[in-house]
Amino acid sequence: MTANDDTVTQGRWICIGGLAIQLVFLTSFVILVTLVLRDPRYIVLEGDKDGIGKGSKKHILWTVHATTALIYIRSVYRLIEFIDGYGGKIYSAEWAFYVFDCVMILLAFIVYIVVFLGRYFPRKQASSLSFYELDNHTNNM
Repeated sequence: MTANDDTVTQGRWICIGGLAIQLVFLTSFVILVTLVLRDPRYIVLEGDKDGIGKGSKKHILWTVHATTALIYIRSVYRLIEFIDGYGGKIYSAEWAFYVFDCVMILLAFIVYIVVFLGRYFPRKQASSLSFYELDNHTNNM
């Protein structure tokens, strides 16, 4: 093994460690979203003031759950791919890349396009100030 091979090996393990850390934080995020979904203290109220409909919290959090699951599948695939190495079966299987990497991200985009989350948040009235006035206002604070 040369110094270059050692560098490649070290870089590979750094990538594996980074992907593993990403999965840990993604898992923590899913746990927190699940707790918020089940906890009645985090109810989004319905009414004239907020302009959002009943069940909007569930729509938002189920959308986040679905897209996070797709990204989680992709992350697990990427971790296994790096552990298997560049000469491994997973890296050489092009179909696996398309199914577990590209399709997962494509489906996550489609979910966010179909379920536009902006409609579940209260509408804020546009300010009568111009962009220049808003910029000066925030800089003077």
